Amino acid sequence: MVGASALYVFLIPIESRLALTWPLVGMLLVLATTGELVEIAASAWSVGRHDASRRTKLLSVVGSIIGALCGFLIGAPAPPIGPILGSLLCACTGAFLGAFVGEIWKGRNLDETWKIGKAAFWGRLLGAVGKIGIGFVIILLILVGLVTKTV
Repeated sequence: MVGASALYVFLIPIESRLALTWPLVGMLLVLATTGELVEIAASAWSVGRHDASRRTKLLSVVGSIIGALCGFLIGAPAPPIGPILGSLLCACTGAFLGAFVGEIWKGRNLDETWKIGKAAFWGRLLGAVGKIGIGFVIILLILVGLVTKTV
């Protein structure tokens, strides 16, 4: 959304009735970066609450990224909802698997490993919900910016 908005600002003159401004694109970039950080931090925080190792946190994030890419490909034949739901579900599952592997590797018992894996799943889901909320704010700012040119 930020890239499309920047391209729009570059191509559409400010005098146009439906124009965006560079300050708005800057705000969108800050919000998009915040959304990414919220998503990653929620996943790492959730496993950190259960005394997970750094390795587990890292594997949880890597697993969620791989899962999101795989989920996008799995859901691609059913656009537009398929890639979104596929990415979300597989990212959460990837976070679970990454944390699970990290804790097994550490030598933890299966019960603790399962708890940390579940925490990674739900943390990733919570982070995605936060990111989606920030995405809606970005959409609203773009719409307000198009109509008012004051943002």
